This record gives sequence, C-alpha cells and structure tokens, in this order.
Amino acid sequence: MILAPLVRRSWAVIRPFPRFPAPVQQSWKTDTGRGLLRRYDVGNHRANDDYRLSEMVKGCLSGTDAVDPARSLCRAIAGALLTSWQTVHDFQDTALALASLQPGTFLDVFVGNERDDATADPYRFSHRTFRNPLLAIPK
Repeated sequence: MILAPLVRRSWAVIRPFPRFPAPVQQSWKTDTGRGLLRRYDVGNHRANDDYRLSEMVKGCLSGTDAVDPARSLCRAIAGALLTSWQTVHDFQDTALALASLQPGTFLDVFVGNERDDATADPYRFSHRTFRNPLLAIPK
C-alpha cells in the first residue's frame, strides 16, 4: 500500500527511448556491419554464404571512408584463395560488390600493387562460365 504511490510516480518518469535521426541510425548500422565484416571468418566461407556477404558489402562498404574495411576483406579473401580449397567462384557475388563499390582497393589487392605474380593463379577471373568482377568496375 505504501509503495503504490512510488510505483505510479516511477512509471510516470519513464519515457520511451529517443528516436535517433536517420543519418545517426545509418551510421550506427554501417559501423556495426563493418565491424562484422572485419571479424568474418573467410576460412569457413561457403558458396551459399556468398549472397549474404555481398549484401553486407553493398550496405556497409560504399564511400571513401570504407577503403580500410574493404581492403581488409579483400586481403582476407585473397589469403583464403591461396591457403584453402576455396576458389574465386565461391566469392562471385562478393567480388562483384567489392569491384563495383571499391574498385581501386579491389584492383590493388587482386590485380595490382599487392599481388604477387608467383601466386596470381588463384585470382584468375574466368569470363566464360562465371561472372567476371573486373567487368563490374565503373569506367
């Protein structure tokens, strides 16, 4: 009986959580997605996961501030191609998304400055049976 007025008063003080403006919400989602992409275990990647990973890339790795997360994901994919049974075809959608959103980073890792010619064979992008991510690079 004595607590009833206190309980009523405490409920009156509680307000719903504030709504953040859309840019703040988008920034939070983007930062969270980039953090998840940094921690993504490329070694356990399956071809069925490629579509979901590419959708995360499309949502989180656009813009000039996404160069570092894109570079780390490209390096992780390149490392997985060299050290495991995976091929470029297991990362088709992801490679297309990376090539279209971060073309400079994609080219540096897979074609240009960071590529070692002795180990470049896994990076061959076939144009016959599979989609070529190099064609997704904007001109």
